[in-house]
Amino acid sequence: YLIVFLACWSEVIHAGRAAAALALGPVLSRALSGLFAATLPNARGSGMLASVTGGERRRPGRWGLLLGSLLCAAALAALEPWFLLAAGAGYLSFIYYVRTAKREFGGTTGDLSGWFLQLCELSSLAGLVLAQRLEVLL
Repeated sequence: YLIVFLACWSEVIHAGRAAAALALGPVLSRALSGLFAATLPNARGSGMLASVTGGERRRPGRWGLLLGSLLCAAALAALEPWFLLAAGAGYLSFIYYVRTAKREFGGTTGDLSGWFLQLCELSSLAGLVLAQRLEVLL
């Protein structure tokens, strides 16, 4: 993971609007991580994640987290239309996360939420690299 992350980080052109896009990547991943920690059923029903999210009770804040993630995607698109690929890569990683968490574990745990956070940051960064390369080519 660290080698791939470092490789992607070294490929990003760290100038201009890309610096703002780099700052939005972690915000997007944390908004999505919080959203699905509060939305997906808890795999164990106990543990740190269950105590933080309130277990099976009604979980407030889901709509705010969804709105936050959509605002991050909109901000990326406003910076540069190609940067929407970074948000798209983050959303694709969440689809993979939801499928894996439900299929393999029956829900989410705190460890799975942390795994998703890292996966989303890496995929968003790779999407940003792809966006910059496509922008240059086209």
